[in-house]
Amino acid sequence: IGKTWLMLQIARCIGNGESWLGFETTKAPIIFIDFENPLAVLNTRTQKLGDAEGVHFWRANNDKMQAPKLDSNEWVTYKSLPKGAVLIFDTLRASQGKDENDSKQMGFIMNRLKELRDSGFTIILLHHTSKNSDNAAKGSTAIVDLADHSLGLTRIKKKKDGHEIVVDDDDSDEEAIYRFGMCQKTRYTPYHTYLTLNPDKGFELAPDPQEDTLKDMHKVLKEHGTINKTSFIENCKCTLGVSINKLRNLVDVGQGRYWDIENRREEKNAKFITPKSVI
Repeated sequence: IGKTWLMLQIARCIGNGESWLGFETTKAPIIFIDFENPLAVLNTRTQKLGDAEGVHFWRANNDKMQAPKLDSNEWVTYKSLPKGAVLIFDTLRASQGKDENDSKQMGFIMNRLKELRDSGFTIILLHHTSKNSDNAAKGSTAIVDLADHSLGLTRIKKKKDGHEIVVDDDDSDEEAIYRFGMCQKTRYTPYHTYLTLNPDKGFELAPDPQEDTLKDMHKVLKEHGTINKTSFIENCKCTLGVSINKLRNLVDVGQGRYWDIENRREEKNAKFITPKSVI
């Protein structure tokens, strides 16, 4: 749920050369190649998002010229599109007729997309996750293996210990938000952000669930003053009930914002943490 909404919103920002929720974009022409959505749905959503420069739609059932499937001989038509354009295929399942569970057949499709990439296009391929895992792509592992970068959009809810649990898309829980970011594979520094879906405007930034835990850790630190890293983590574990592994990661996340970390060589290279007076 939300894949098309999200890509329509990002496509509009790229086409206009404007930032998306604070993330800078590089202006480029967009070709949104749609094999799945009714025309009425696309019309409604694009009207809500507003005008966009350089964003074009090519639908599978276009009366004048149908968008060719990736496993057809006509797929080479895509090479004639403006160089440097971003091609968004919605979705992998609908854009070709091969068996998505067959590694050889999916390798064939992915290699055609890589050929388009090597011709100067940026390729964004929308796909589904498997029913038993929100982090695993549906179908053959060749899909992820042959991708350059994999992003996931998952509806989650924060637990008391700071961990996240996946929420069903049809669950009406108002506290659930979307986690959008690196999933399975990346060529870049792993990163994610949190979003809420406004049915009238699209996705908006949501508070990061780990911020509450960082603030609680800061309160624990202020009670003790400057202490070494090990003691800080132990105190937070006892007070907040958060796992040690998660706390170790959050100590680095909060550096410079909630506290400062200092190496003291005279004390066996121990790291000492000092709370910031103003966050």
